[in-house]
Amino acid sequence: MENEVKSVGKNNSFDLMTTIMNCITFILAVALKPVNAFKSKVKDYSDFKSAGILVLFVALTKMIINLLGTMISTVFVKQRNFFSGETKFNVSFENLKDLNYFDLIVKNIFWSIVVIAAVAGIYYIVAMIMKKNANYFRLVSITTVSFVPVFVAGFVSIIVAYIYAPLSVFLVFAAFIYSFLIFINAIDAEVEFKDADYKIYFHAICLTVMFIIAYYVMSNAIGDIVSLNSLLK
Repeated sequence: MENEVKSVGKNNSFDLMTTIMNCITFILAVALKPVNAFKSKVKDYSDFKSAGILVLFVALTKMIINLLGTMISTVFVKQRNFFSGETKFNVSFENLKDLNYFDLIVKNIFWSIVVIAAVAGIYYIVAMIMKKNANYFRLVSITTVSFVPVFVAGFVSIIVAYIYAPLSVFLVFAAFIYSFLIFINAIDAEVEFKDADYKIYFHAICLTVMFIIAYYVMSNAIGDIVSLNSLLK
């Protein structure tokens, strides 16, 4: 009986590690050869379980990268003397105690999942309205993996900024363009239109809806912050 339990435990552990390695392989493949990777591997992420694991893995990875980046920029503070032009680095590990770890960990993971689900949901609903077949979980997987280069570049840019600040901006901008092109290409492969004009209409509608939602969310958030500050005065 004990041997059976141990065997089951080993199998579960092996399955977990295999799943994680598959996620990493998929992400790397998309980063290097996005068109071929999505064409050959996205079908493996067409159900709730596989897509959910991928989303959770990427959300956790993003949180860790963001946390490390924030800790580095908090500990190593770059200061430039306006008059002398000299740049100094102040190292203070005590600054770490001022970080809001709940926001950096829990809220980061939560909002990553919400944004991914919302973007995929918008594309799925518009596709249904336009009478096109689409798999919601594949759309979730596409959204999840497409923008990995952005948050990786965001972490690298923090380190690059200590050397040459403008380069860090260009790096993030280039990563965003690359990720956006991956996303659009993968969506086009998933939601097929015979008429190319309808592809443009499709993306225009989806992106407009996303920008409108983002605008109202940001406006409400800024309004809440302003209201809170006025109450505290």
